[in-house]
Amino acid sequence: MRAVLSIFVAIGLAGCGDWPDLPDTPGSRSGGWPSLAPRSDLARGLGAPTAASDEDAARLAARAEALRRRAAVLRTPVPDQDAFDALRARVGR
Repeated sequence: MRAVLSIFVAIGLAGCGDWPDLPDTPGSRSGGWPSLAPRSDLARGLGAPTAASDEDAARLAARAEALRRRAAVLRTPVPDQDAFDALRARVGR
């Protein structure tokens, strides 16, 4: 009971301390707050969506397939250290 009370008192006293006096960064006072743009301006700046090229689509499909293969390897059971080392070598490729 005494230990719990001591811990609560210590935590309570730690919360009563002053905030540390940290130096200002160079841009904190001179920069000011950024101005917010209206949503209509943001939507106008996007433009029409573009389709991915065939090369980009092929690269993405190849990467997805490589990640699926890696996930399948990681799902295999690891019964001992030798199997773990073999799994680690396969994933490292």
